[in-house]
Amino acid sequence: MRAIFLREDSKPSVEQVITLSDDRATHLIKATRVRKADNVLILDGEGRSYTSEVLSVSRRDIDLKIISIEEKTKTHHIDLCLGLPKKDAFELAVKNSVELGVRNIYPFVAQYTQWAIKNPDRVNSLIESALIQSNNYFFTTFHKVEESLSDLKEMIVSYDVVVLTTLKPGKNLNDFAVDKSKKYLIIIGPEGGLSDEEEDLILSLDNTKALMLDTPILRTPNAVSSIIGYLHGKFAAL
Repeated sequence: MRAIFLREDSKPSVEQVITLSDDRATHLIKATRVRKADNVLILDGEGRSYTSEVLSVSRRDIDLKIISIEEKTKTHHIDLCLGLPKKDAFELAVKNSVELGVRNIYPFVAQYTQWAIKNPDRVNSLIESALIQSNNYFFTTFHKVEESLSDLKEMIVSYDVVVLTTLKPGKNLNDFAVDKSKKYLIIIGPEGGLSDEEEDLILSLDNTKALMLDTPILRTPNAVSSIIGYLHGKFAAL
């Protein structure tokens, strides 16, 4: 179903009519070409969705009538700690994370990082676009960029399980049963990977599990999808 993101603070109720005249209206009218009586899904990013019916469409405005409300709860908690890769890889990694249900992204400047975020507003636009594309009920929070991985250590140790792909010896994730009630944090570096110093820092923590995938070296967006997908597969087998 066609979808948009509810940016307003107030939550609509059944039978309420919402008039859109911003870029969301433009998207629905010109890109998805909605017509009167079509349904549009409105996502608030907090677990609620509002199914609406198109009452009228003009050149710039669209009226939507709320006909039902549904609420979902998260069944797992996966977050991502991301060493900034180059722009294209970064944007694809963010989109993949949203589509795969990541709750929080914690970016940091890794030792091999070669690019910096110059337009923070674009990041939220990417997240909103991926959210409506995938009909994800939950908005992904993008936190401020930290200057090093060590600056995130206090946050990292707060997780139940930290997953790091590495060739170094460590407590292998395959030797442990997954648990949907636990909080998981995946750590992925930029194109050059994490440095030995950065990997050693993470592997020294009691909550870290090493994961060795039987694949060639993955680009950052593919690593994001593969490792999150690995956890989803483990959860599905429970």
